[in-house]
Amino acid sequence: MPTVVSPVAGRTRGNRALVAALAAAAILGAGALWGWSTLGRGPARRLAGEGGGLVVEEEVGVLGRLTGRGPRLLVTVPAGTHLHLALESPVSSETARSGDTISAEVTSPVRVEGVEAVPAGARFVGRVAEASPAQASDGRGRMTLTFESVELPGGGRSALQTRPLALRAPPTRKKDAGIIAGLAGVGAAVGGLIGGKGGAVAGTVVGGAAGVAVVTTDKGREVTLAARAPLSVELSDPVTVARSKQP
Repeated sequence: MPTVVSPVAGRTRGNRALVAALAAAAILGAGALWGWSTLGRGPARRLAGEGGGLVVEEEVGVLGRLTGRGPRLLVTVPAGTHLHLALESPVSSETARSGDTISAEVTSPVRVEGVEAVPAGARFVGRVAEASPAQASDGRGRMTLTFESVELPGGGRSALQTRPLALRAPPTRKKDAGIIAGLAGVGAAVGGLIGGKGGAVAGTVVGGAAGVAVVTTDKGREVTLAARAPLSVELSDPVTVARSKQP
């Protein structure tokens, strides 16, 4: 029996073919207009900043243009960069536990190649990597802090890693009495609280030492950081953050 094709069905197939052809033509036209790299392989980048290669401008792709998104700057903050922070909440070796969340606010903006990568007010989030009260650590409380992400004021979050900031209360010896007495006003004295054997420094608490205290109890000495205690931490790996390009 011969196959009978309905005129309506034939027109439907023809319409579908026409739509497909028009869609293909539109894609080809878009590719010619913006470039296949922008359309298919993601946004192209070109150098920005002062030309050192740490700041690049991310061009907007087709979808970004359609949704009205503006260009961004991708800024790489190198490893070894020092970040100046203020702790948001107090933390003490007496009560801290491994895994506790900590957060701090950036007090001094970080600029890379003339571009503000991390503004003042950005929020760093981390954790207590290790903590032990005086009773469990030979009378000298200790704790290690590390930061693992930054949240920018305008939105956006980037993972990062800082070098551990290790603090330990000084031993209970007479020669340490001057250090303990001077903690409220002498920032340099804080060096005696930080690090491990031989006073090796793993991080630095900066500014006046008003935010740092050593608390002596019947169990030994605990090291404490008060709210707004000034900290200086160092990036152990580079981190790239996205910033909107200023007009």
